[in-house]
Amino acid sequence: VVDFLVAVVMGVWYLLENGHWENGEFQQSFYKYLSEQSILMLFVATLVSIPVFYFLYRRDSKQKLFTYGLARVKKLSYLWIIPASIAAYFLFTQLLDVTIVYLPEASLKSFAEADRLLTSGNLILQTLTVVVMAPVVEELLFRGLVFRRLSVLLGTAGGIFGSALIFAVFHGNLIQGIYAFLVGILLAWTYYHYRAIYAPILMHMCMNGVSQVLRFIDVETFIYSSSVVFFVVVAVEMILFLICCFGISRLKAAGK
Repeated sequence: VVDFLVAVVMGVWYLLENGHWENGEFQQSFYKYLSEQSILMLFVATLVSIPVFYFLYRRDSKQKLFTYGLARVKKLSYLWIIPASIAAYFLFTQLLDVTIVYLPEASLKSFAEADRLLTSGNLILQTLTVVVMAPVVEELLFRGLVFRRLSVLLGTAGGIFGSALIFAVFHGNLIQGIYAFLVGILLAWTYYHYRAIYAPILMHMCMNGVSQVLRFIDVETFIYSSSVVFFVVVAVEMILFLICCFGISRLKAAGK
């Protein structure tokens, strides 16, 4: 809804700046303009959505149905999230690299277009939107609202997998959907253990942040330089990821 309203406002402004609406040529140039401004539209959408979803999240938090019965963990325990996020990002993207060769070509084009839209526009606005704003909105919605509500209906496991599936479909293309499903499981599982929405928000920010940084650092050339290097890197990632997951699963409520 916000995207539509923003597009209308931008359309009116574009018409005032460029003249009258004339046939297909003007229409194409306008759609091209909207495409180039997609990151700005996403920023506005997230900015408007955050207070709405936060209000709904806080309202749910007051209901006994949506609590897990444990106090929040110690702040120092959040240190598990950073290495877990980095290891998970590399593991999931490498798994996707193996899977992607078996996917239809249309899904590759759809993914390339979505990636182009997310990496267009001003770099500062792009980083703020993708690394900060989008994770806050998506975690409030998919973990803070969807996961907790589904867990009441389907149990914890049903809530984790159900919210991850909805999160995957939300991304709108097969490649991002596979990655989002894996990430969605991890984020909901993390939220369940930390009992605080800050945990999946931080993890989501870290993963998106790594993705953003790697646009300027060619790490893949090193990882795929030889089969030995690849398997060593994957082994290190797997060990680090499992250690972090074990640490998160052992968390206790603050003061216990």
